[in-house]
Amino acid sequence: MKKASLIYLLVCSVLAGALFANASGASNILAAIDNIVSGKQEAITAPQALICWVSDTIAGPAVTSVRASYSTEYTYWCNYWHHGIINYDLSFMVLFQGIGWGQSVLVYQLQTLHFPGGYGGANTYSDVPFAVIDWGGNVVRGPAYLIPIVDGVIEWSNYYAFTVTG
Repeated sequence: MKKASLIYLLVCSVLAGALFANASGASNILAAIDNIVSGKQEAITAPQALICWVSDTIAGPAVTSVRASYSTEYTYWCNYWHHGIINYDLSFMVLFQGIGWGQSVLVYQLQTLHFPGGYGGANTYSDVPFAVIDWGGNVVRGPAYLIPIVDGVIEWSNYYAFTVTG
């Protein structure tokens, strides 16, 4: 393994451990990432009831794969169902595993919505447009994870797993 890749993995491990080690459900994702890095390709499976998901239309049905592109020809949506709760801040974090941690220039994307008066309640959802852009020929392919951050709390147990294709 290249020296730069090892340094990248070390930095990601330290950051992930420091930021997320005590968050509910984070140990599941961190353990799976550790298994993937060590060559034990364990898949991360999403929860049964969808709280967040990726779709190709606003609040549409969940898709299991998205296409990367050099422009916005493939645009998708990150969706979050508020499940009857009023929220003030909502972030959509997408982590890209790619073909191996440290193999891509795109590590994550983060979009944050702030609702000063609160938003949510019964039968409401939020969504933001989302696309995976190829960066100068350094393509992003493979597993990715949408993780909601709601009012400052990372909802690790409500993540959505999908795949980025070409």
